[in-house]
Amino acid sequence: MRLYHRLRPRLYADAIQGAVSSAFSKGRILDVGAEAKRIANATGLSPIVAARDLVEVGLGARINMEFSHCQLLMENREAVG
Repeated sequence: MRLYHRLRPRLYADAIQGAVSSAFSKGRILDVGAEAKRIANATGLSPIVAARDLVEVGLGARINMEFSHCQLLMENREAVG
């Protein structure tokens, strides 16, 4: 069984969030395969697990972005109308 240091979960979470944030801020599509391999190499965790978490966090970010956009449209519509 592999033992992990306390830093590993935080490093992993930061790497996942950083990859998703970077892709969205640059207007790029997240390359899940490449990012999962990079994160797996850095943390020692499975690339499959990293890919799953990247997809989950990426979908959440996309939903938040769409929801924020809809809210902004509604606020603008109320201000004009």
